[in-house]
Amino acid sequence: MPPVACDPQLMAGGEFVLKVKVVSRGGHELKEIKVKGTDLVSEVKERVEPTFESKLRFAGTFDEFPDDLSLVDVGVVGEPEVELIRSCMMKVKESEEAS
Repeated sequence: MPPVACDPQLMAGGEFVLKVKVVSRGGHELKEIKVKGTDLVSEVKERVEPTFESKLRFAGTFDEFPDDLSLVDVGVVGEPEVELIRSCMMKVKESEEAS
């Protein structure tokens, strides 16, 4: 992937619009959400897909981003598009896991 010239404000965690291609068994849809470079990957995944398990990665790759890193940490700032792979498995809430 070629290096992308970024605004220093974005690298410091500024707000930008992230294009997310949501891929599922039934096809795909494109969503645009406002995010900050300091947002955690897990927070972005929750905003885009609150019901089903998912993975976030660069478009066209297979390596998913770790949930505990920020968008700047994984290099998303300045990226034109990422993919969110929606699983068929529903998320299990913490209260259900304890039962």
